[in-house]
Amino acid sequence: MNPFILHKSRIGETQFGDILKERNEDDGTYIFIVISEDIGIRANGGRPGAAGNSSLFWECIASLQVNAFLPANKFGWSRISVDDLQNRSLKYSYPDDKIQLRSLVDEVDKRVHEKIKYLLKEGKIPLVLGGGHNNAFPLLNALHDSNGKSINALNLDPHSDTRELEGRHSGNPFSYAKEAKFLKNYAVLGLHESAINEMSLKKFNDDPNWTYFSFEEWAFRGNTTFSKSLDLAIQHVSKSSVFGLEICADGIKGCPCSAAIQHGWSWEQVFDVAFQSGQTGRCEYIHLAEVALPLADPNIQMSIAKSSIAVLLAFIKGYEQPHF
Repeated sequence: MNPFILHKSRIGETQFGDILKERNEDDGTYIFIVISEDIGIRANGGRPGAAGNSSLFWECIASLQVNAFLPANKFGWSRISVDDLQNRSLKYSYPDDKIQLRSLVDEVDKRVHEKIKYLLKEGKIPLVLGGGHNNAFPLLNALHDSNGKSINALNLDPHSDTRELEGRHSGNPFSYAKEAKFLKNYAVLGLHESAINEMSLKKFNDDPNWTYFSFEEWAFRGNTTFSKSLDLAIQHVSKSSVFGLEICADGIKGCPCSAAIQHGWSWEQVFDVAFQSGQTGRCEYIHLAEVALPLADPNIQMSIAKSSIAVLLAFIKGYEQPHF
């Protein structure tokens, strides 16, 4: 069902909801998608909550104003239905049922891959809101399939999400992408040095195509800056191939998510990453993962949803103003 069908118009103005409720699924170039699941998060031992975002996300998109600042006629919507899998997962808990949870993530992978591959082959730009970061794997897989060659990834994240191949979950999408041999260059921007295990660190040390820019290097050592690290990270992933932009809510200060922290980066810095990635003309999707609105005080849930949508819009504004 069209998520904007119940949108009520306001006299004297036009909002995105007015346009999108008249659009069929997959129409447009820039396609909003909300993946309503937290199976991969729970399969990694994380806190649930990311499955409950969809209504507020759609509401925020619907309320966007149509004006000269955004090409509203280029936007559309799509759905990836995982409600049945999410409901099935609720009878399982970690760690006792981690095998069953990880098996369900395999099913989520297939559905995400199928839809995103179709959209990319049609020349569309997916704007994806999660859901767990497990969805990075099918997104990158679809990007590879639609391009027919190895692809790259930039991940703004305090975690590298390169845990072992122990069954699919939110902590190992990039390990599986590497094992499948379709992820070449990978850059983690903002890696927390205390949050990566030795086996994951070895993957970076052993592969010259994998690199990271640690939070500590700019936050308190002062050896570099966020801006310089971002420039280097974008260069690393944009020169040799197209790339996907992955952003995990874990690193956004005060953002409700599975592994929330209070030391990280601001929403404004996230906008900067999104905007500059869009400007490269080489980034073919954006994915903001692990926002969990139900974990926030109800009084601020809408404001966090609006900031999440603003990340996607920053990416599109960069995409519309290329700077190679």
